[in-house]
Amino acid sequence: MRVVQSSTVWEIDCSHSTPVVCSTDPGPQISIDVFQCIIGKLVENNAHLNVYMDLRRVCVLKKPSAVNTPITDSIVSLVLLGNAGWPLESTPGTMTEKSIEIEESGIYSEMKIHLRVEDRIEMKRISDSLVLLNYHDALVSIGRLSRRWYVCKGWSLATILQFTEPLRNQINDTLLSTYLRQPNEPTDVLFLKQSGMSAHECSSAVATDGQPVSV
Repeated sequence: MRVVQSSTVWEIDCSHSTPVVCSTDPGPQISIDVFQCIIGKLVENNAHLNVYMDLRRVCVLKKPSAVNTPITDSIVSLVLLGNAGWPLESTPGTMTEKSIEIEESGIYSEMKIHLRVEDRIEMKRISDSLVLLNYHDALVSIGRLSRRWYVCKGWSLATILQFTEPLRNQINDTLLSTYLRQPNEPTDVLFLKQSGMSAHECSSAVATDGQPVSV
């Protein structure tokens, strides 16, 4: 398969009875038994791909829209998904662990951040709200996620603000200021600080309210 041979994150393992396509990127190794995929489709009309994650069989099914396409097309799509870095929104749910590990091997690991599946889902929800220009819902979600990290993970305010900065930067100061005048939770002032507002000023604003930080 040319797509595998030209890839930097896949290789062909010929040590088995039949060649197996294996990932070489960080996280759990993904193995695709191409021959068994083809045999299963031709002989049993089985739309499942023979995919393993660290030698554990995982359920990966062809999309209903691709039911009449060759099984090899689905295999190539999976390989291309690996080439793209296993984006969470496109990777099969049974392979979420792979997406998380890939994410954490990059910028998140540099910040010593560990994201759980629910964190990634929440961040995807925030991104979707921003795309739809639903800034209020995005700010509510950022505040909720930040409180969970602060209370349950014990992350510092500086770490949380650094991590959520790319999301917050997509919302202009006017909209942010309007929201903070009547936030969904008083502690949102702490986690959604505006440019030029120090962490001490944020903490003082929350302390004045007298409400503890809660999830």
